[in-house]
Formats: sequence, C-alpha cells, structure tokens
Amino acid sequence: MMLSAAVFASCNKALEKAEVEAGFAPAQPVPTVSNLVVSEVDEVEKIAVLTATVEGITSGMDSLEVGFMSCLDGTFQNSTAVLVNPENGTITATVSVMPGAKNYFVAMAASLGGASYSDVIAYDVPDIPMYAKLAKSYAGTYYSYFEPGVPVTHALNLMVSDDHTEVILYNFDPFIGGYVAPGLDANCFTGKLDQENYTITFTTDTPPFFLLGFADAAVVVTDAEGNALSEFVVTISKDCQSITIPEYGVYSVNQSGYYEAWGGNEDGTGAITLQAR
Repeated sequence: MMLSAAVFASCNKALEKAEVEAGFAPAQPVPTVSNLVVSEVDEVEKIAVLTATVEGITSGMDSLEVGFMSCLDGTFQNSTAVLVNPENGTITATVSVMPGAKNYFVAMAASLGGASYSDVIAYDVPDIPMYAKLAKSYAGTYYSYFEPGVPVTHALNLMVSDDHTEVILYNFDPFIGGYVAPGLDANCFTGKLDQENYTITFTTDTPPFFLLGFADAAVVVTDAEGNALSEFVVTISKDCQSITIPEYGVYSVNQSGYYEAWGGNEDGTGAITLQAR
C-alpha cells in the first residue's frame, strides 16, 4: 500500500517551468510594422490613404494578416480593419474616415505567434465643404395664391459650378415645368453661392424680371410693401438638408399679368421650404 502511494505521488509531482516550456512548439516570429503615414485625405469622398512599412515576413507563417485599423475614439475597440496582401516593404490601403472629426489610425501585422502595431496617428479630418453637402434635388409643397389651400408637390434640381462659386437651379417653377421639354435649358437660372453664410443670391439683369429661359414667363419677387426686387436670396440650412425660397409670382411679360403665384402657406403667401431628397 505505501509503495503504491509513493508511485502515485511521483506521477503527480508539479513540473518545473522549464520542463513545461520544453514541451511547447517553438513560438512563431511576428512581423513588425512601422513608419505609418497618412499620405492623402479626401473629406468629400470620406477616405484616407495610409502607408506603412512591414518587415519580418517569412514563408510558412501561419494565420498571417497585415493591414490598417481606424476608429474615432483611439481605443480601437470599435475599429474598422482593412487588410492588404501580406508582404515585406511598403503597404498601402484606402480606409474610410469621418469628416469633421479626429480619426485614429494604426498599422498592424499578426501571425499565430502574436501581433505587432505601429505608432498610432491621430488625424483631424476636415469637415466636408459646404458646397459638397448640397443635395442634387430639393422637394416640398407649394400653394397657389390664386387657388388657396391646394397643395402642389414640386422638386427643383441644383447643380454647383466647377469653381464652387455659383449654383444653377433647374426646374425652378412648377407651373413652367409643365410647358418645358426635358433637357432644355429653360425654367432655370444661376445665382452666387456664399458658403460662409449659406445663401444663394440671384440678381436680375432685366429688372424686375428674373428670366427663366422660357418665351413668355419670368419670376417676380416683391418685398413686404409689394415692391418688385432686383435681387432675392435662397437660404440653406446649416446641414444643407433644406433650402428656403421666397414667395414669388410667375409673370407673363407679353400679357403684363401673372400666370401663377406661389407661397409656402396655404393662402399662397410666405417662404417655401424644400427638403433634400
């Protein structure tokens, strides 16, 4: 009985650390990553181009992954990863960014042996320019001054000039829109874009008429006393999700009278607010 107990005890003797480690397979090497650079940022497209240097990749590495991670809080707990082809040398990838916020980037390499990371870069991505936030179309409800209480849903189209200084409003008026063939440069005019103040200013060169490229129709805008204006302003919300145009009339130049008059209130008066779509 004592002999059996002695044998049992010897079989359960705790092993030394060196003895345990001797039974492990050799640890795989881990590649290193360094020289992380933000080489390009496009806040309009919401992307950044990152580069880094990878060293130490050898053939036969198990579960090898190389790439970049990005996040908004610097902890990388809710990060987005973009993997690239694992190879030594310079790696490049395009990652998504959040404009108007501090974005964090890190390069990483991992194998069965572990993971390595570059230094973290915190980068203040600029906000999207105001002109790029504008929608291509805005729609809303118009009410006729001549037929109060009857709503008309209409959408106008917007295009910013290449130099971002002007805006063209197409399909401006719902009444004229029914008489203009698609594709014609009619029912539109061009205004000056003020990105700082979020406005588009339209100025007539034929006072008091804002000509729309249609044979016998023009827009007329008046002040509170009924005086015709030679300039009117379209205001834009700070998030560019809505625009507001003043009440106006569609005037027949040849017949010296109004075809139609529009407002945002049910009586056909007041500004008209349109929402991005």
